[in-house]
Amino acid sequence: GEAAAHTRRALRLVDPAQPGAARTRHDLLTALGNDLLRSGRRTEAQEVVAEAIAVAQELGDRRCVLESAAVWGSVTLENWRPHGVVDTGMVALLEDLLEHRDDRGGWGASTASEAERDRLTARLLGTLGVELAFSEDLRRGVRYAERAVALARGAGDPELLGRVLNNYSLAVWGRPGAAELRLAATDEALALAGRGLPRRTEFYARLHRAAIRLHLTDRAGFEADLEAGRRLAFALSGPEVRPHVLWQQAGAAWLAGDAARAEELTTEAYELYRRVTPHARHAHAAHLFALRRADGRLPEAVDLLVGAGDEGNPLLQLMAVLAAAESGDPAEARRLRARWGRTQIRDWASDVLVLLQAETALHLGDEADVTMATVQLLPFRGRQAVLGTPAFSLGAYDELLGRIAEHTGDTVAARDRWTAAREQGRRVGSPHQVALAEAHLARVPAEAAQRPPRRRPVRTA
Repeated sequence: GEAAAHTRRALRLVDPAQPGAARTRHDLLTALGNDLLRSGRRTEAQEVVAEAIAVAQELGDRRCVLESAAVWGSVTLENWRPHGVVDTGMVALLEDLLEHRDDRGGWGASTASEAERDRLTARLLGTLGVELAFSEDLRRGVRYAERAVALARGAGDPELLGRVLNNYSLAVWGRPGAAELRLAATDEALALAGRGLPRRTEFYARLHRAAIRLHLTDRAGFEADLEAGRRLAFALSGPEVRPHVLWQQAGAAWLAGDAARAEELTTEAYELYRRVTPHARHAHAAHLFALRRADGRLPEAVDLLVGAGDEGNPLLQLMAVLAAAESGDPAEARRLRARWGRTQIRDWASDVLVLLQAETALHLGDEADVTMATVQLLPFRGRQAVLGTPAFSLGAYDELLGRIAEHTGDTVAARDRWTAAREQGRRVGSPHQVALAEAHLARVPAEAAQRPPRRRPVRTA
């Protein structure tokens, strides 16, 4: 970006012989790292921030170390780290800064006021929350982020509170009850709009909340936040801004039944965002999975999904397995599953993963997996399976629960699920979901519905 270019020029002009040159260099490197992250150049940003930290460590200034490391806690739509990655070195550094805050020579001891110390601590804690988003310990990062929010609430600083609420929303994603927790966090952040909350933070909160509202079947809320985000985007720069608005507009078009418009918009977003990150291809592949599945052309998407799966994305690996199974090739589906194994997902894709696992088990006849997946699906009754912030819906969980009930012989329960799915489809304005549910109900009329026979207990001698 232009800001990064200016900062690089300023770095070249720093005279190392001048007093304070090392500190100036640190400050410029930190600013450059932030600019590079914002412009989508994550690998370069990582190198520059590491250099800034090294300069700060040479200076023996732990506050400067904190300021550089906290770049990784800046507001964002998606986690800065690649899927599944925890930078253990950065986590250790941040935890060391936290543990030794008030030691002699620590950054806390040299901070002018308690209020400033709390603000810096909140930034540090929020950054730790995000850095641990992919941790095996589901609570560790969330606890840090919760502490950050508690401190920021007392600081009277809307920019800081918006930042750590963004950290918290990312840290808690994929955990039990995440939708309600993230909705409350975005509500709290957006209550600060017009009262000191930066526009970019508001933009991210709008897009986050739009997708959450769709997941909770609040169509009007989804559309209101999407429209507010679209208006905010005109005043913002950055390569992620327009693509994410386009993706949510694609999700809205898809929901309304305009598949052609949805594909046009998601392709436009991909063409813009692929210049920034190769992961744009992953989002595009996931959306094409939804589109091709609905129009009966899923075999066309298999190669794309397999290619993306080979790049290590576990959600797309599961989509590829399901695409092969639904395309009439269960042997290929099993081969792909054996090739990649099974990866636990604990992020934005967690809710969708549950649906895809159940679909796959149903198609491949894995009864134990069907039973396990049903238990995992039940908490999502009455909700939409939404593909993250781009807000592409894969439909109602109830529709799949109905097919699972039918598979077990309980067509009374199946009809109940499909009736709920039909009402949900009407609520979110999806003609496709309504038609699918009605087709199931017509296929299994009420007069033919039955409960499975009760199993008699086995008598033992």
